[in-house]
Amino acid sequence: MRDSLRNPFHHPEPNKGTSSELTRRLLSSADNQALTEALGEEESSRSEPQLDLPPADISMSGEEQREVEKEPYWTREQYIEWAEEVTEDKSWIDKIFKFQPDGTTIVEGNLYLLDTKIKQLPIGLMEVKGDLNVSENPSFKLNGYPKKVGGSFWCNESNLT
Repeated sequence: MRDSLRNPFHHPEPNKGTSSELTRRLLSSADNQALTEALGEEESSRSEPQLDLPPADISMSGEEQREVEKEPYWTREQYIEWAEEVTEDKSWIDKIFKFQPDGTTIVEGNLYLLDTKIKQLPIGLMEVKGDLNVSENPSFKLNGYPKKVGGSFWCNESNLT
């Protein structure tokens, strides 16, 4: 009497495992291979060919490094040292750069650095409201500053790319 109540669809040992294990158990090897190919799947036992690729360049550009490191804005002393390198003095810094409460600077007028041998602009120089001229500075590199130039930007005879 008990057998009459038994579920005919219930298997006493249910199939457990991944889909590829189940198909291997339930299908013939030829059918299993055909299904694998049709689905575009590879057998896990097959090893992928290893390509000889050159090592990737994972170095960061200066701008990317600053984003990661959050390089601090230059201090007033750093501006003065930089100005002395371009044959200017402390009074020139006070005349040209306006220091903001957040540590950044702006230039209300023009900033002419023609043939001064500068290598970069101060970190934190947010805006030059007039013209910016960094021409004839062969070692000059853009470093992300200023963020905005209101007038013309000249960089003739500089090695900018």
